[in-house]
Amino acid sequence: MNKGVLQAVAQVRRELDKKKTRRSKRGCPTKQEKALVRKNERIQKKIGALFEHRYLFVQKELSAKEWKTFLEMTKGMPELRTLRERVDLVYW
Repeated sequence: MNKGVLQAVAQVRRELDKKKTRRSKRGCPTKQEKALVRKNERIQKKIGALFEHRYLFVQKELSAKEWKTFLEMTKGMPELRTLRERVDLVYW
């Protein structure tokens, strides 16, 4: 079960990486390109958080601080919260 959950989290990280857009032009960035860079930085931050805290998806019990980190990390991704609920059911 845990291996499958971790593979699903890795899949989400790969999908997030595909959402990043690449700048193809050279020279000074325009406003739209700067917005794309900021968007890519936010996506990369999510990817990094999912990688760094991936253990929270399979840990048996979460402390209050870990739970808060988990909720912040999975904001906007209800499928990941569902994974955690399934893991809780297995441990229960």
